[in-house]
Amino acid sequence: MENSALPPLPPIARGFLYSAWSGLHSVQADWLPSRTAIPLILLSLLACTLILQAYTHHRHNLALASHFQAFAASTNSSPTTPAPIPYTLLTSARNKLALLRNLKRNLLSTNLAQKFHSHGPTHAIYNPYGLPKVVHTIDPRNVHAVLSAQSQDYGVPAARLAAIGPIGSRGVVMTEGAVWHANRKAINAGFRGARFTDGIEENTRTLFSTLTEDGEGWTAPVPLFDAFAFMSLDRSIRHMFGVRADLQAKEGAAMRERLRWKEAFDVVARYVSVRSVLGRKSWMYDGVPFRRACALLRRLCEGTIRAAVRESKAGNADAVTGCFVGNLVQETADVRRVCDVTLDVFIAGHNMTSGVLSWLFFELEKRPDVYEAVRREVLDTFGTASQPRAEMTWDRLQQCQLLSNCINETMRLYPTLPNIGRQTIRDTVLPTGGGEDGQQPLALPKGTVVMCCLYLMHRRPEEWGADTEEFRPERWVGLKPSHSFSPFGGGPRICPGKLFGLVELFHVTARIMQRFQAIRKPEGEAPVRVTGAGVLLPPDGARLQLQVAEG
Repeated sequence: MENSALPPLPPIARGFLYSAWSGLHSVQADWLPSRTAIPLILLSLLACTLILQAYTHHRHNLALASHFQAFAASTNSSPTTPAPIPYTLLTSARNKLALLRNLKRNLLSTNLAQKFHSHGPTHAIYNPYGLPKVVHTIDPRNVHAVLSAQSQDYGVPAARLAAIGPIGSRGVVMTEGAVWHANRKAINAGFRGARFTDGIEENTRTLFSTLTEDGEGWTAPVPLFDAFAFMSLDRSIRHMFGVRADLQAKEGAAMRERLRWKEAFDVVARYVSVRSVLGRKSWMYDGVPFRRACALLRRLCEGTIRAAVRESKAGNADAVTGCFVGNLVQETADVRRVCDVTLDVFIAGHNMTSGVLSWLFFELEKRPDVYEAVRREVLDTFGTASQPRAEMTWDRLQQCQLLSNCINETMRLYPTLPNIGRQTIRDTVLPTGGGEDGQQPLALPKGTVVMCCLYLMHRRPEEWGADTEEFRPERWVGLKPSHSFSPFGGGPRICPGKLFGLVELFHVTARIMQRFQAIRKPEGEAPVRVTGAGVLLPPDGARLQLQVAEG
């Protein structure tokens, strides 16, 4: 009896099977295939294998499409966006190559913004079976659903492992389920008893000591991002690993060894920024420098961790407590896991502070009225650098409303992670984006990647007004943006370095305003612009000058 569960083979497959059978019959009397029959047999078998695989794949996708349509109907949601975009390998490859060719352009405000303008705030790329492969959204309702309200329906995209796996695959960024929960618990243990203000004062004073004056009350032109990067890295290394790097000193016999941290970190940050956008095609942006930097960063990290583990096993708890790694090794002696978790927090916190600090002062240089107003608030609260009025605590810093507004506005315009991706782990529904008008719930099958573009969501005129591209801290007076402002992501996977970075942001900004009364751009300095589409960091070498405060 014929099995009805197996559909008949297509005619072309039957033809290749017949060719293979004919080849087997064209043997000589000694049962050895002839020279002409062997290639025919092999080619026919290969062709049949490929056809059967394609046929099985086709039947599987038909079943998935049927299930997806039934799911959409059962949930009263739409299976498509208003203008479905067809997926082709050629188009995908062309888009990735265009990205690599235009890394020095602002792809977020050009290429990506144009796609949202043409296809709507939520649009998707569909395969030939009507199944969405990737959904792009800047709608706050959808972003909130993906990151927070329905986060249980989403996991880490498979492409993320390919993009950033070389730096670590067992940290909080890459893992799921019980392993992820254990890593998050480990981060809490690492920060146990930590004072995030520790080290900031010393590192800020060191920063000021490296600035030279031009004789007219202004500093020499300062490459701002480089200065903040060294300062932030000094603090991060000391807080995370319990060792002094003194990268800002730029002198001494051990300086070359210390700079290996900075050099390796810069290479990894540059590569990961691009690879995270390429996703599964991250192999298009790889190289020996990236692999060497990853290996060096892990080697430096693991060396410190092994020393802490030895001290912990020897019963010298006091020798390892007080830093992130020291607290962590008392929870687990797994060096690789501790390294992965530590690097996750280390990279997240450092990227955010040095980048946002730089963008903040580049914007304040264009708004001297805002700089003067915020500086007045800081002086009224804490006094001057020579005549302090109150201790600069985190609680008091948060009460400086103008300062808070400036930092929020900077993170609105320049979120460190402009894109956050998730992948559905079960069939689910987005609140909006489906139907002919794009206002209906949108059904998503298991395995769909959803890309949330925070950069463009933060610049939607519908949420922020017609002047959304301008730096206007005053817009935050009385404003509660809710889901339309998510510079750290949201939900259970919110950035683990959030508080670590925010404390430094507020503290360093306030100290600079105490010491310097104005800022300006050096004559002939080119405008600073956003480039690329990955981590939003200012270009190297962009400079400002600071005017030393009187008194």
